[in-house]
Amino acid sequence: MPTSARAPSRAMTRTGTGTRTGRRARARVRRRRATTRDDARDDDDEEEDGGGGGFFADKVRFVRDNFNAYRDGARTTVETFPSPRARGFRARAAFGIARGDAGDTVRLATASGGEARAVDAFPDGAAGVERAAGAFARVVNRSSHRGVRRRVAAVNFLTNRVGDQVVVGVTTTTKTKTRGVDEEDEEEDRRAFDAFAAAMMKDDSTIVGVVRRRRKRAPYVVGQDFVVETMTTTTCDGRRVVEFKHTEGSFSNPNPDVAELTANFLCDVARELTANGGERATRFVELYAGCGNHTVTLAPYFRGGALAVEINPALVDAARENFARNNVTNATIVNAAAEDWASAQRAPRDDDDERAVVLVDPPRAGLDAKTLDFITSSKAFDAVIYVACDALSLKRDIEDPERGFIARGFTLARLAAFDHAPTSRRWIELVGVFVRA
Repeated sequence: MPTSARAPSRAMTRTGTGTRTGRRARARVRRRRATTRDDARDDDDEEEDGGGGGFFADKVRFVRDNFNAYRDGARTTVETFPSPRARGFRARAAFGIARGDAGDTVRLATASGGEARAVDAFPDGAAGVERAAGAFARVVNRSSHRGVRRRVAAVNFLTNRVGDQVVVGVTTTTKTKTRGVDEEDEEEDRRAFDAFAAAMMKDDSTIVGVVRRRRKRAPYVVGQDFVVETMTTTTCDGRRVVEFKHTEGSFSNPNPDVAELTANFLCDVARELTANGGERATRFVELYAGCGNHTVTLAPYFRGGALAVEINPALVDAARENFARNNVTNATIVNAAAEDWASAQRAPRDDDDERAVVLVDPPRAGLDAKTLDFITSSKAFDAVIYVACDALSLKRDIEDPERGFIARGFTLARLAAFDHAPTSRRWIELVGVFVRA
């Protein structure tokens, strides 16, 4: 793949603030960020290799060609982590709907080249996704569920690695576009969806919940709206199994096998950065924390505790539960946009003893200027761990002439490539570890 060719990244969909000001405009932007974070990291429109994920070598070559100039001479190679599974790796998947000519039947659809394409199989999907997709196709096309079938617009599936829990998210249009829907119609609509959800859970016993989403309405949940994922990490106190609550409709890594590889890489980084009894880094800060999975994994390394920052209230709640599930007692989370949290921090004094490591895991658009400026200028941060789902956004933030890592005296000490989507020609997630020179 020539370096001048299209980069292995996904098109940006996250909305930026631009020049818009005012509380209402900023609030609308943040709500869109919180609710589209899932879509912003999805890869459903990527080309596929048709048989087993043979693109990793090309993607790694792209990374080497574009990032070797920034490397610390002490390490000469990009650390690479291919997906353990070439197929059946995706625990979270989103589909559109394709309708028959008469509109009496529906099929799941994916986007390819900007066009919807009906599919009867999804080889990238984990076992739970495949089973639940089959259950949906069977149940929704029954004559008894015509009302749901007529209004379904999209379907999401969320499972875990072992496939013993699946949540199905169903997006539907409203029954009427007029103001003031009749309460009796609403109740009838709700009963129809309850019957559909019950049929789904009866058809496949691993489906533990069905969530209905409608525009400008709160989600309606039958059963539960989350699955529990586990992974094994090597931490400072030995190997341990950690659990995470992943909520339907909120961001979670689509490839849990690679998420586990990433977690163990980050543990190795934390061991290096907290060497000599933690004197080099005493506190951990995570921006764009999601459900707190990185903080759960890394907080035990930091004797000064951990702070997570996340904009999505549902993910903040999930993170607090994940801290409790894993007995992480030295971590807290705040509900805030990263740029607002950064603006509220005071500049550290030269005589401050506390030092910190900050981990940023932004959407594919990368860091906004305010957050980039804060983390590269703050004397409190001895090291920055940058989890990038878009290689070119990371490259831009490295090279920014005013606020970038090079301009502010950081060295790229480690760089790792993680193949979350082995059937994608372009998407490769990078983790860069920057230390102040």
